[in-house]
Amino acid sequence: VTHQSNFIIARFLPSGEIDSSFGSSGYTMTSIGTGSAINDILIQADGKIIAGGCAILDVPQFALARYHPD
Repeated sequence: VTHQSNFIIARFLPSGEIDSSFGSSGYTMTSIGTGSAINDILIQADGKIIAGGCAILDVPQFALARYHPD
């Protein structure tokens, strides 16, 4: 079994196409521990994105990442 060690988020246009102006070619990755998963995403009033989930550091732990709108 392999574990993903990144939070990966992407942004899409209303047409369903990936928004290449977001992150790097439409998505961004944040390395967290040796395994991680996003369980919920929130967009703040100022457009910043908060992703929450879990990550395995030595043991499973809560993980939180905040991103700028771009």
